[in-house]
Amino acid sequence: MKTEHVKAQVLVMNTELAKEEAARSALTGDAIRLMCQLEKKVAVTALADDYPRVLNRIAALWSRPVELRAYFDGLLLDNRGNREGFPFKVLTQINALQHFYVTVVNPKHVDPWDRMMHL
Repeated sequence: MKTEHVKAQVLVMNTELAKEEAARSALTGDAIRLMCQLEKKVAVTALADDYPRVLNRIAALWSRPVELRAYFDGLLLDNRGNREGFPFKVLTQINALQHFYVTVVNPKHVDPWDRMMHL
């Protein structure tokens, strides 16, 4: 009787883990909309396929430039020293997406007087 109870608990745990994994691997509506907006400008298919949770987070932060810039920095720079890193194709897409965001979508306004102070 105990064995059946343990098997039932393991089955429930595996089912819950599978549901959590499916939720992490599914693109949100925001991420899908972002992909549609970027379709001809920046390729993000490898990122969406391999790291959907990362694209979901980028899409969620898309209208919050300070937070998104910090998130991009965290993705592209290893501050902890123990990360494996992204596959080259995914890394290239994240880098291209960051570049598009900071140059086209939300470029920093540079005050010419501030620029003169740093010469």
